[in-house]
Amino acid sequence: MKVLILIAAMGLPVLAEEFHRHHVSALFGANHGAHTSGVAGGDYLFRFDEHFGAAFTYEHTGHHLRDGVGVGSFTVHPWKQSWAGAGLGWETRPGEPTQRLFRLSGGYAVPLGHGLTLGPDLAADFIGRHRVYVIGVAFGFGFHKVE
Repeated sequence: MKVLILIAAMGLPVLAEEFHRHHVSALFGANHGAHTSGVAGGDYLFRFDEHFGAAFTYEHTGHHLRDGVGVGSFTVHPWKQSWAGAGLGWETRPGEPTQRLFRLSGGYAVPLGHGLTLGPDLAADFIGRHRVYVIGVAFGFGFHKVE
């Protein structure tokens, strides 16, 4: 009996929660690697079920937002509106060859009502031997609620 109470108190997903199958968001923030620059982008998330999904993210970065980063990720949603992801992508810069990257990311979407969300968005990109960290605020909209 004590074990069941402990599991419930830890907030483990015992009961299903409602969630939106589709979620789109706009991201505004900054990245820091060799240089610090602004980031503006967006993403689309498709939830397979309550705990797993896939996302595609595209961001403009760099001086005058001319560089581009695209990433496809698998996501895990362990608790309420929190998520963590890992994926592969690319970085493009004018006049340079495209580079592959690996991204680890995470965040939390605070529900504002009527499908709107607002929350922090964090990522670490591994491009060759370089790391770039991205921090921002995502404003999103979820639709097709699943209960």
